[in-house]
Amino acid sequence: TFSFNESGVKSYDGRRVTTVLAFDAKGNVLKQTGESYGPKIAEDGNPIAGQEELLSRQVITNKGFTSRGSPIDQVIDNITPDFKQVDQQLIHNEDFNSRGNAKKSTIQTYSYDDAGNRSLESTRVINTSLFDARGNAVDQMIENFDSEGKAVDRQTIHNAGFNARGNPRKTEIITEVATPAGGFDLETRRVIETKLYDSRGNAVDQIVDTYDAT
Repeated sequence: TFSFNESGVKSYDGRRVTTVLAFDAKGNVLKQTGESYGPKIAEDGNPIAGQEELLSRQVITNKGFTSRGSPIDQVIDNITPDFKQVDQQLIHNEDFNSRGNAKKSTIQTYSYDDAGNRSLESTRVINTSLFDARGNAVDQMIENFDSEGKAVDRQTIHNAGFNARGNPRKTEIITEVATPAGGFDLETRRVIETKLYDSRGNAVDQIVDTYDAT
């Protein structure tokens, strides 16, 4: 992919190579790998023209599919270029709408130590109450839990003004932190307005207004 700066100068951002390793009888992808490449950076911090390097590897395994081909269970392994396991995500999707969008997703993230031992880091539950016609999430509630299953915080999110790539131009996030009594206290409200994204969907120009509980 390439991006353009405000002067219209094109620069190479990187590329992703996806390799499908296995299909089921219906053509659903059972396993695939993804490799991300980016410009090779010199010691002075500038990209070296015409050279790139492997940045990361990912292995995605799918199990169980809806009638529309949406995966129900996924395992995502993130691996360094030298094949060291970074982390693993176990994802369970449920309550699909007629377009195949999951209204609820539970994501468990595991980390690995130097000896290769795996331990649960966190659990995230995403409930999406509204999608637009293109499948972009408009209204969501995200709940975060620690390794012991205790609530950490939750976020109520509203996205609006999606561009052709599905990136929202405006996002409002209300964050509430868990209390010892089992409730939630309002912490912050953020309004993010993004004027420009690059070709990879990264925000280039943003205005972020943050409001505290008072």
